[in-house]
Amino acid sequence: MSIKEALEKKLETQLEKWENEIEEMKAKARTREAEAEAEKADAELQQEYYDKIEKIQKTYDQARKKLVELRAAGNNAWEGLKSDIENFLK
Repeated sequence: MSIKEALEKKLETQLEKWENEIEEMKAKARTREAEAEAEKADAELQQEYYDKIEKIQKTYDQARKKLVELRAAGNNAWEGLKSDIENFLK
């Protein structure tokens, strides 16, 4: 084998190594992109839960106040609270 052929062979071997490294890195990058998308989706889902919790908490607080008002209301006064309370029960 000539020096030229040996050099070509060595270069081909190195190119194959680099090609394999490139493919491995691309696979890792795709995996990381998928993980990042999943993390983003998880964060978005978590935010949706927090938004729902906040909405339910507000409704709960309002309903709790109406319960206090209902308990404190006299026989005639509670009729005014009836529709508000029924809205919470829907």
